[in-house]
Amino acid sequence: LGNWDWNACVEMTPVKEKGAFYAVRYLSAGSQFKFCAVKSWTDENNASFSQLGGKNDEGIIQEGGNAAVEKEGLYLILVDYDAEKIVVKPAKIYGMGPCFNVAVDGDAWLTGKAAFTVDGQTASIKVDNDGNARMYVELLDGGADWWRSEWGVTDGKIVYRGNGGDPVTPVTAGQTITLDFNAGTATIK
Repeated sequence: LGNWDWNACVEMTPVKEKGAFYAVRYLSAGSQFKFCAVKSWTDENNASFSQLGGKNDEGIIQEGGNAAVEKEGLYLILVDYDAEKIVVKPAKIYGMGPCFNVAVDGDAWLTGKAAFTVDGQTASIKVDNDGNARMYVELLDGGADWWRSEWGVTDGKIVYRGNGGDPVTPVTAGQTITLDFNAGTATIK
């Protein structure tokens, strides 16, 4: 991704120890993109690509050796080397835990309960209770738990968990969290 500008590339976040990565981005219809592990058009060992195996890929169309989407929207973009597929689907963003009135059932976190409202390039949700806002994007069968696609907010920036520890995002009841994934920013007010 990145509008063919290496300085504007999107760094994808791991969703398991190795082999699968994701990003959440607003994409325009027909806007073309590719993936690569190294910022180089000519690296023979790490060539850019727009599909993995082709037959397993979902949600993308091929245009001149590049990937694209048919409709504009906020998308989850998942690259899974092990499954040899790229999945691009409308992003489903959720809040998790007591500050969103989503209880923990014993040791299990209940997923898919507190949905963010997606409006163009942003996603937002109102906080019900004081606490630590846990937020994530729903993966398909990315081979990872929900917390692998989790993030927090630090100094107005979205900070992806990846293979790191629990993110901490203190919030107060009544606040609204608004996320802009393309800008990498968040507001809590």
